[in-house]
Parts: sequence; C-alpha cells; structure tokens
Amino acid sequence: MRRAFAYVLDWYLASVVASIPVLLIYGMESGKTGSPQSLSEMSLSSGITAGILAILFIAIYYVVIPTKVNKGQTLGKRLLSIKVVNNDGSDVNLFTMIKRELLGVMIVEGALVCSGDYFRQIIHMFTSDNIYGLIIKLGFAISIISILIMLVSKEKRMIHDFIGNTKVIEVEK
Repeated sequence: MRRAFAYVLDWYLASVVASIPVLLIYGMESGKTGSPQSLSEMSLSSGITAGILAILFIAIYYVVIPTKVNKGQTLGKRLLSIKVVNNDGSDVNLFTMIKRELLGVMIVEGALVCSGDYFRQIIHMFTSDNIYGLIIKLGFAISIISILIMLVSKEKRMIHDFIGNTKVIEVEK
C-alpha cells in the first residue's frame, strides 16, 4: 500500500516539475497562459523541445535524485519509508535507475507515468493517430500486467523492477 501512495505522490510531483518547460515554451510560442492539451498544439520544434525537456526534468526526479541525493528514494518513497534497491539489496546506481525508470517505466510500461505520456506525444508528432492509439493501448495493457505481476508475486516486483533488476523495500524511519 505504501508503494501505491508513494506512486501517487511522485506522479503528482513529477507532473508538476515536468510541466515547467512545457508551460514556458507554450507560453513563449503562443502568448497564452495555461497548459496545452498536448505537445502537438505547439510547432514541431517547440513541441519536441518541450517534450524532451519535460522528460529530462522527470529523469532528474526519478533517476538522479534517487542515485545522487536520497539513496533509492524519490520524495514520495522517502515520505512513505520505502526505497528502491538492487535485487541483491545493495544501493542502486545511475545505470540501474536509467534501465528501471526510462526503459522500464517510461518506454515499456509507460501508461501510468507522465514521462510515458510525453514520450508517446513526441512519437505521435511523427506518426499517425492509429499508431499513437495502438501505442497507448499497448502501454495500458503492459502496465496492467505489471500491476498484476506485482500483486501476485512474492517480492511484489513489477516489470520495470525486472528490467532494472531492482525491488522496493520498506526502510526504518
């Protein structure tokens, strides 16, 4: 249950952080305040730039902070006393978190995180609506399977944990 609450808190915080470059670029380009519904409301170059910067900001939150600042913890995980470790229990490193978060969470699962949404929107700028729709459906299917795997597995690992060779553990407060 802690993992689910940490996920919600981290999702919200990462979404706010990721929206900063999107709002700034959208505002500079359109002269409007507020947030675009999608990156495609901007010019191709602005949309791609905003999307890449949003993903970079998210990577700092999910990859850099847990490896360089909080030893396996985002703010949500820290507040809920859980952390990501290697499957052998050792501390995660930058490469491990890149595999786990960028490959596993953003690209493979992708449906339940804002980085996956920005990644899909960038792809959509170069592909058809049909391909975009298929990618969304596939991401949701993989995300649901990942959640089911976590619910039935002894160690409560998700697909991104298997990709990164990690697990989430409780820590003392």
